[in-house]
Amino acid sequence: MYPNLFTTPGLANFAEAVDQERQRQLAKFGDQRHADGTGSKDQKQAAEAARNWCEDAFASGYGTWADILDEEVAEAKAEDDPAQLRAELVQIAAVCAAWVADLDTRIRPEAQPVRTAGGIVGYRSRDGRLLRCMQHAPGQSVLDSGDLTPVTSDDLPDGGVCTYPDCGRDVLSAALDDRLRRALETDPQ
Repeated sequence: MYPNLFTTPGLANFAEAVDQERQRQLAKFGDQRHADGTGSKDQKQAAEAARNWCEDAFASGYGTWADILDEEVAEAKAEDDPAQLRAELVQIAAVCAAWVADLDTRIRPEAQPVRTAGGIVGYRSRDGRLLRCMQHAPGQSVLDSGDLTPVTSDDLPDGGVCTYPDCGRDVLSAALDDRLRRALETDPQ
């Protein structure tokens, strides 16, 4: 494994998710090279409008993550200097990381964690960075290697989100959903 390079809470999980998505993109499209397509007069005007919209939204108490992201994307699209464009793209990534971290702290009302009596609810990597729900349980060879180990609800007092690409389910709620489904299949009453 590699040392923890991140100090911002949630950033390591975000970076791993981004890395997994980049690996998927590389496998599907290969290494891509395109023109930036930024810096036009219309894009500069759109950036100013997005900045004003975001400032007004927050000044009136109705600002959202979408407003912030729209502003950052518009500002990136307005840049014609590669160094400034890069800085804007890093800002977009930082906003996305913050938004994902905020999402990860929320528990959907229908997905409240359930404390069960010690049954396996998922699998976690040795360093704690990866967590898999039962639907995305690892194969036997991964379990045999010790890279992922079983966890119970007692191991996750605050729940946890499955880090499998495009999943994001609360591990405890997913385990409860699976148990309820099995119970209904055996006794539909």
